[in-house]
Amino acid sequence: NGRAFTRGANGARLIGWLHGNQFEDFQIRFDNFSVANAGLYSCIGPRGQVNASLTVVPQITHHSKEVRVFEGSRLRVSCISQGYPDSSITWKIPGGHAGPPVRTQTISGTSSSELVVQNAGSNDNGTFVCQAQNSAGTSRAEVNVLVMEKLHFVNFSRSGIVSAAGERVVLNCQVAGYPTPTLSWYFTQPGRASVKRSETGPTYTIETMQQANEGNYTCVAESMMPCCPQKTAQPSISTSFIVTIESPKDLSGDCKTDTGAGCFDDGSSAAPLKVTTSLTIGALMAFLFFF
Repeated sequence: NGRAFTRGANGARLIGWLHGNQFEDFQIRFDNFSVANAGLYSCIGPRGQVNASLTVVPQITHHSKEVRVFEGSRLRVSCISQGYPDSSITWKIPGGHAGPPVRTQTISGTSSSELVVQNAGSNDNGTFVCQAQNSAGTSRAEVNVLVMEKLHFVNFSRSGIVSAAGERVVLNCQVAGYPTPTLSWYFTQPGRASVKRSETGPTYTIETMQQANEGNYTCVAESMMPCCPQKTAQPSISTSFIVTIESPKDLSGDCKTDTGAGCFDDGSSAAPLKVTTSLTIGALMAFLFFF
């Protein structure tokens, strides 16, 4: 190839290794072998050459680890590997099927791949597997994908609830979303700090309505990561209910009259009783004569 080799005293070529454009001594030692050292090596000697190929099992040097997207949005996962010979990257998605078309490229022993799902749905939840393979071996990496449904209320009680004392009150707060949300209830009274109630779930029940139960009740929905219960998947949502006791009918108001007329059941006032007297002059004289 036109390269000038080092010669000994007798003019014979010395034995050495040719790697690319580099000629090395007859013995090569790699203290920290990497992809940069891999490739084709030719041992050159007086009687010719012998070729040797140093390969490297693919190593995935970077990949998406945890991807969260909302339903209907674009989902992207990526994977980069290094090895020799160049490795090919394939994807496996939940359900064991091969992934859809991906964008891939390989530059100087580094292969990269990006998988794109244009309209992510609930069937994309799970583990995506990136697999890099060449003649030396195979390596894999997993990507956890969570496709979330935004939290939203599907049914809940009206905001203002008035109940008679002693009655049973049930507050309703139904929320949908993925991951499945957990519900917590908080109770607040004017001038006091909010208190978390032990009740969870879509309903909160006041068995016997009393004045001490009057106040603001808040339903808070949170969606937690399936893998990590302490980690939220998306922002929480909440709604509040004001619960009060119904006041008794006030008989001291407009429906009370000086004649003692009271109120009808519908709250209207009764007409005052009118007393009329009619006396003739003769009857009046008889009345006075008697006394």
